[in-house]
Amino acid sequence: MRALLVDFGGVLTTNVFHSFRRFCEREGLDPEQVKRVFREDPDALRDLRRLERGELSEDEFSERFGVRLGVEDTTDLVNRLFAEMGPDHAMIDAVKAARAAGVRTGLISNSWGSGRYDRSVFPELFDGVVISGEVGLHKPQPEIYELGAERVGVPAAECVFVDDLRENCEGAEAAGMTAVLHRGTEGTLPELERLLGVALRWRRGPGAAPGPSPPSSPADRNRPPGQAPRGRLEVVPSSADCPPHRAEDEEDEADYQQDAADDVQDRDLRHDPDDQQDDAQSDHEVSLTLD
Repeated sequence: MRALLVDFGGVLTTNVFHSFRRFCEREGLDPEQVKRVFREDPDALRDLRRLERGELSEDEFSERFGVRLGVEDTTDLVNRLFAEMGPDHAMIDAVKAARAAGVRTGLISNSWGSGRYDRSVFPELFDGVVISGEVGLHKPQPEIYELGAERVGVPAAECVFVDDLRENCEGAEAAGMTAVLHRGTEGTLPELERLLGVALRWRRGPGAAPGPSPPSSPADRNRPPGQAPRGRLEVVPSSADCPPHRAEDEEDEADYQQDAADDVQDRDLRHDPDDQQDDAQSDHEVSLTLD
């Protein structure tokens, strides 16, 4: 594999559903209200798709979605929904490490408007970027994956795609990519190392803090996959070198497990032909992230 393409929300950031639940708690709503509205109201999902394609502005979406949520004040609603979302430094560092090793890297993201991206870091992280609202497409449409592969200059068959939503991974596979369903760095990083043939968990010398070293020269940047810059990078050998455990990690893992359980439950409905209409909504239920 010669390229690594990643989702944004929920992959390069902390769990997005955790942020949605915190928003609901602050607003005095049921913690699952955001997911429930998208699952039970097909018009809400249609509005989301229009927002992702850039056909609705954030303000227009917020006014419509706020009514469905039962939120009176829709000012800055999208930012409030994502207020608890933060960077996942381990995944960001892994993208940097892959790029430093010569792997082409890219972003394919379903956007909720124009915010929440720190575009100043894009040149450091990515060889190509696809933001849904800027191209009039959204995952899991096959064209958006094809465009992502085109922008990193690698055929889809040689791309690995990482997303926290199963339907988006299935879309990538349908476009010819190899997909990794993200459920935390503990599972994703070893799988990416296996697929790409590069080490993604680096440190600078014995006793140094974990994290990849950036390439120091164009020669380092152009090294073939699997070949690390000589004399500088060293694979983190054990969990003793990893960052300390955080209480938030357990909350994030619980969110992932709950979302996975919901996904399985929704997919089980497909065995009942009477539930086909509900199934179509359930299939998109988790497409709520800034994917």
